[in-house]
Amino acid sequence: PNYIYDVPPEFVIPLSETTCETGETVILKCKVCGRPKASITWKGPDHNTLSNGSHYSISCSDLGEAYLKIIGVTTEDDGVYTCIAANDMGSISTKAGLRVLGPGSDGIMVIWKDNFDSLYSEVAELGRGRFSVIKRCDQKGTKREVAAKFVNKKLMKRDQVTHELGIMQNLQHPQLVGLLDTFETSTSYILVVEIANQGRLLDYIIQWGNLTEGKIKLYLREILEAVHYLHNCRIVHLDLKVNWAIFFFLRKPK
Repeated sequence: PNYIYDVPPEFVIPLSETTCETGETVILKCKVCGRPKASITWKGPDHNTLSNGSHYSISCSDLGEAYLKIIGVTTEDDGVYTCIAANDMGSISTKAGLRVLGPGSDGIMVIWKDNFDSLYSEVAELGRGRFSVIKRCDQKGTKREVAAKFVNKKLMKRDQVTHELGIMQNLQHPQLVGLLDTFETSTSYILVVEIANQGRLLDYIIQWGNLTEGKIKLYLREILEAVHYLHNCRIVHLDLKVNWAIFFFLRKPK
């Protein structure tokens, strides 16, 4: 006799990365198999469950093809989308990013990854601002130290963060930390940057007391070189003070 077994769902064709312009209609699609037939759930960049309406259209075919149509895409639709397939035997998911280019993002290409916790371990808080928290983190495996800026999604929009990233991507100077990676969680945008691991200038002054004129000249020259570079890039630093100046030696000082 022929036996037909129930099996958990499996994605035959997973979601793929997609790029589009604002105002377009885009379709995200994948294909799933399994027995009994799997039910499909779609989740957006904020991890909320999506449903049919004027902006989203969700459908499935008899062949297991799952579709999410986004009508009139805006930059707020930019992010990672998840399709979840589930039946009585189990569940599985597939994820992919939708990159929306438009006036709000200046065409800046940013890949928002969603696996920060699998790549980095949080070690300690370094500082806190109005919109974000800076933490020292270790890269798993290599143990490389980095700084991660966690930007609160409730306080800053994606376009604002993307604008900041666009500025950082174009800055190249020895006295400025560089951008390494970008991630997104349900609550934060995460900017991973090089860490200035020699401490703050303010802490150095407090620890060692009076500084010699030679050291003051050295530190001021390096700070002013960085500020001059920013000004040449038509960028103004609006919060320059001693407790934001930090030491970062890529090589041994002469």
